[in-house]
Amino acid sequence: MENDSVAVQCKEHRGNLKKNFSSAPSAFTPFTGGAYSFRGAVKPAKPHSYPHQLEPVGITAPSTYRLMSMPHGRNYRDPRRINRQARNLARQRVLTQQVPCGICDRPIDDSIPWPDPMSAEVDEIIPVSRGGSATNLRNLQKVHRCCNQLKSDKSLAWARQKAKGAPALKSTAVPFKTSGW
Repeated sequence: MENDSVAVQCKEHRGNLKKNFSSAPSAFTPFTGGAYSFRGAVKPAKPHSYPHQLEPVGITAPSTYRLMSMPHGRNYRDPRRINRQARNLARQRVLTQQVPCGICDRPIDDSIPWPDPMSAEVDEIIPVSRGGSATNLRNLQKVHRCCNQLKSDKSLAWARQKAKGAPALKSTAVPFKTSGW
């Protein structure tokens, strides 16, 4: 057996499984119960359900770990950040317009700084989370921050009725168009 490899008996395949490691062989220490770890690791690895698999702990850099809480996997791309420059240009164009709030129809004072609830924000009429575009000017409108938070990802009609104090529509009633295939 070479110095830079570790042989693990594999009962399922009745042979040896060699796994090469970049660290020195002296850093490798087997634990009881079939779990393996490296010195400096936070906790030892758990034994696998398959005896022929070996998972060394502590040899990969922390930057190579994948965020496991991401529901879409590593190939997910946020539509708001795919073309950030085009989105920022569209937002600037909407914010320069002198129009009332698209939800409550009250005037918007552009001199109010951002954290204030009456400051100006750009709202997506059909939210990106429901298939809307973040760069199409027809899908963007200037609104108050508090009105935008009220709307969230609901429909524009629901938010307008809620802002006026009228009985609200069903919050999932987002308009959509079908193609004429």
